[in-house]
Amino acid sequence: MPELAVNSVLEFTQRNATITAVWLDVRGRRPAWLVHHLEAGYHTPFIAIDRRTERYPLVATIYWREPEVHLAYECALDLGSQTLAGGGLSFAMMRPIGRAAVQESSSQTSTIAVVTYDRAAAFSTRAPVLGAKAQLASHGAELALFGFLGRLGSERGTDTLRSNFSELHDSPGICQHR
Repeated sequence: MPELAVNSVLEFTQRNATITAVWLDVRGRRPAWLVHHLEAGYHTPFIAIDRRTERYPLVATIYWREPEVHLAYECALDLGSQTLAGGGLSFAMMRPIGRAAVQESSSQTSTIAVVTYDRAAAFSTRAPVLGAKAQLASHGAELALFGFLGRLGSERGTDTLRSNFSELHDSPGICQHR
């Protein structure tokens, strides 16, 4: 029998309360050696892995720290002896481009910022994004490969890249689309 859950994450601060995620989660095992997982809603991308440290790793800050609206399906084959092999597909809407501080606080001097996918937002040029991943996990170690295929919109997409990297704009082969 599949397990069905409806989840939400609320964040409370001294100034406000925010819903940071809402999603439907369906899990099942049929046959016993095949694990299925279907997720739909506003949640972190399906390539996100659980943090094992206090801080977000750099790859998490760039790709999966902020939520997106998506429909994702994953399955894993239980190969026994604590070993799983699996994969997944995702259909989502493109998130806007933003910046995130690598350090704990963006107000520190000499803060290094990276270009990231920002929190999903309603804006006029959202486009669909297809994602895929493959993974192998055994005895606590995990190897995962993932990729996305889609187009950045002009609003909070290519315009953000151009304004942040204006010195590269006139370089040959970089940002030639005007």
